[in-house]
Amino acid sequence: GKIRAGVGPGGERPARSETMSAGNEMKELARTSIPEALDELGEKHKLVNEVIQWCESSYVTGNKKEVSGQAKEYIVDALESVTADIEGNCARLSRFLELQSEAIDGMTTQLEVVKERLAACKMRNAEERMAPLRKSVPVERRRDKIQPLTDVERETQMQAVVTVEKSLDERLAAFASVGASLTE
Repeated sequence: GKIRAGVGPGGERPARSETMSAGNEMKELARTSIPEALDELGEKHKLVNEVIQWCESSYVTGNKKEVSGQAKEYIVDALESVTADIEGNCARLSRFLELQSEAIDGMTTQLEVVKERLAACKMRNAEERMAPLRKSVPVERRRDKIQPLTDVERETQMQAVVTVEKSLDERLAAFASVGASLTE
């Protein structure tokens, strides 16, 4: 008979329990299903080699027509079995990669949450460190916005600017004595 370990009759993978989480399924595939299936494939390789050796030795010593037909049947069965195992292994590996991809996508979302929490913690820490500095500046010292004076307030609160106009001769006379002490 044909040996099909770990796969259904059509080469499909066996149904997983609906309660098995993706993480548990990934662990089961990585630790058990995939390694066991690869070991079974290795065992089939040994069996195929034994069939080939039997065919070679029987062909030389036995009825060539009968051995040839039997060898053909053995090789077809072995190739069908190996093909089914390879299909099953491909399905397991594909599922494993799919689960890893989903896990990575989930980690991306989790990393975004961690990033947002870290930013919030940094902001809270900065506010806590700035709070003592803010307390040292009294609120009373803050000035209100300066309002312009009205005309009446301006006349009573400001001194009038008196312009004293001197003639040009008076201003130049102040410089007349400059240098006179040097020539005397």
